[in-house]
Amino acid sequence: MTTTPYTLTVEPRSLTGKKIQAVRQAGQIPAILYGHSTTNTPLAIEAKEFRKVYREAGSNSLVTLTLGGKNIQVLICDVQLHPVSDQPLHADLYAVNLKETVRTKVPLEFVGTALAVKDLSGNFVANLHEVEVESLPTNIPHEISVDIGSLATFEDSIRAKDLVIPIGVELLTDPEEMIAFTEEP
Repeated sequence: MTTTPYTLTVEPRSLTGKKIQAVRQAGQIPAILYGHSTTNTPLAIEAKEFRKVYREAGSNSLVTLTLGGKNIQVLICDVQLHPVSDQPLHADLYAVNLKETVRTKVPLEFVGTALAVKDLSGNFVANLHEVEVESLPTNIPHEISVDIGSLATFEDSIRAKDLVIPIGVELLTDPEEMIAFTEEP
């Protein structure tokens, strides 16, 4: 089985409904595991450990769950956050089949300097911050770099079709979708 740089140790949880607050007071986050060859399993995850892994892995990197001596490859699908503190309240963990493609969103990382900003005092505008892709779980890129150095005039733009997509990854976002451009000040 493939190992990932991100691991979480989890334990089954029996408390549900209104009693779930006791899990949070114990410094844990309630979660649910579901997906490929897995029955829906309520879990508890150490809150500090989860926050660290989620900050680094995001929702598009494989995470290895250790549950009762068994390793399960998952994607962190959905995280409910507290509206004020922004701390995780609940997580959905999707068990993946490493031989089947999955759809996910991958964040864009803008690198370089737009010449229209530097030389013409323009404003850089990022129209999209993530794109949807489909690939095997082991091929999902953590992020896709977008070199904005090609934005030399106010007429220049970067579209989804201009992105450098890794081999084994299919771009599902409309190829004509505008990613970034510069506008006059």
